[in-house]
Parts: sequence; C-alpha cells; structure tokens
Amino acid sequence: MKTPERAKLAKLIKEKAKFQQTGKPRKEAEVCSKIGRHHIRNGQFQEAIEEYRYEMQLWIRQKDMMGEAMCHRSLGECYAELGYFPMALQHHDKYMAWAESTKNYAELQRALATLGRTFICKAASVDEKNSPEAKTSITKSEQALLRSMSVCDNYLKGVVSESELQQMKGRLFLNLGLVYMHQESFNKSVGSIEKAIRIAE
Repeated sequence: MKTPERAKLAKLIKEKAKFQQTGKPRKEAEVCSKIGRHHIRNGQFQEAIEEYRYEMQLWIRQKDMMGEAMCHRSLGECYAELGYFPMALQHHDKYMAWAESTKNYAELQRALATLGRTFICKAASVDEKNSPEAKTSITKSEQALLRSMSVCDNYLKGVVSESELQQMKGRLFLNLGLVYMHQESFNKSVGSIEKAIRIAE
C-alpha cells in the first residue's frame, strides 16, 4: 500500500477509535464502511471482510436493518472477489431478501445485478469451467439479470436519476452479453454489448 493510502487508512482508524470511545456506534459503523471500501480499493478483501463483519454487529445492535443489509451486500462482493461463491451467494440472498421485503426497488435492482454478476464469475471459475454446473450458473445469472432489467423498466423511472438508470441498464446489457457469450448465442451477445456501448456514448 502506498504512503498516501496508509495515511488515509490511519486517519479512518483514528476516527473509528474516537467514535468508539465516545459511544457513537452509528458514526463508528459509517467509518467502518469507509475502511472496508478502502481495503477493497487496495485489493485487501480479507481485511474488508473483517471490517464489514464488525460493522454489521454495530448495525444489529442498533436494530438498523438497512445498515445490516448493506453489510451483507459488501460481504457478498468481497467473498465473490475471493472466489468463495457459496458464502457470497448467502450474503447476496440476505441482501436481496431485505430489498424485497422493504420494496426498495433501487437496492433490489442492485442485488439482482450483483447476483447475476456473481453467477457469471462462478461459471468462469476453475471449479465449474466447461461443466454442467457452469451451465446452471449461467442460467441463474441470466434470470437474475433479466429480472434486474425488469425492475429498471417497471419501478425505477423517477426513483433514481435518468443518468443513473441508464448506467444500471448499461451494466446489465454488458453482463447479459457475457452470459450469451457463455451460451454461445453470439448474435444475442453482440446485440447486448452494442446496447451497452450506445448507452455509454
């Protein structure tokens, strides 16, 4: 880790200690989230996992279900990066269950998109490559991504900004392009990727 990054981390750790000592768990949890993101940016996923686990306990004690759900989202992403797909999917499911139960459609879109992306990575992993399991993962990815697209089209207009909505759809088209490539549906793959490019222009 470069010196400026170390300095940023040291500052965040100092902030966390201050809120811990003064009994401000919500502020402490917010700093934990920043520390977790710092670790992710530096590829330190195990350290990020430890931070998010600690943060989650703070939210649970505060009975803050949204804070807890966001930790599940972050933990799922970290485990997916490390290739621990069963753990990643467990956390994704908990995050998605919260989004569905609260009808938070912006977060439901993100949960489904993340789930779809994780299944793509799972299919491409050494354990599944060119196996029947890989086909199952790709099918599940397609289902999650198409459902995420449906949420975009039916629930998010006016809920998120138009530019954010287009970014969401652009990422979905790109990931669907990868799904169709895995399925050797090359025309569909090219079509999806072209849609992603048009949105990005």
